[in-house]
Amino acid sequence: MNSFSVINPDIFETRYDTTLLIDCYDIDLHIVFSDLTNEVRGSDFIDNYRIEYFEKTLSSLYQKVDYEFNHQSNAMVSMFACGTVLLDKRGNIKKLQDYIKRTYSVPMPCLSEEETKEQIAIINIFFDDLNYYIEINDLYANHVFHLTLERIKDLYFAINALPGVSRTKALKTMLNDNYRNATKKRILNQNSLIYTYAV
Repeated sequence: MNSFSVINPDIFETRYDTTLLIDCYDIDLHIVFSDLTNEVRGSDFIDNYRIEYFEKTLSSLYQKVDYEFNHQSNAMVSMFACGTVLLDKRGNIKKLQDYIKRTYSVPMPCLSEEETKEQIAIINIFFDDLNYYIEINDLYANHVFHLTLERIKDLYFAINALPGVSRTKALKTMLNDNYRNATKKRILNQNSLIYTYAV
């Protein structure tokens, strides 16, 4: 990594599965500090593997856990609760992992009625736009169609308090058997909708 130095970190954390280290998948390296002036994010290639590195503060991670839980995201679970800890000098990362597990041990909150109405209004605008572009036979209609489907998918997940699935992960999940098998949650009923889309 270019000009990258680590001074007194609490943790080096990485998560990856060797079955995923094909087709340019990446390794996330989180370096957590007790105090840091500026949080840094970058990436580099080492031996044809993309290494994405993140310098973060412990306090910002606790805030992110709370924010993501309340916004139907489980990224912190996969990054920290399920990641591999390479070094935890003071036990702070173990405490963070325990906090994440406690937080996510209860169901995530559903989208409120007011937020649901707002999202439905936004989706209606997308439908109006879609109708307009179809009527004038504009190629942009294809793009608006896919954006509308994404909005509907995101709303469905939020109403049902399910973690969303990013567009890129949804595509990789559909197209790559190794990725799908490594990322789906095996503890869920294999016939459930959640099991099919869990990442």
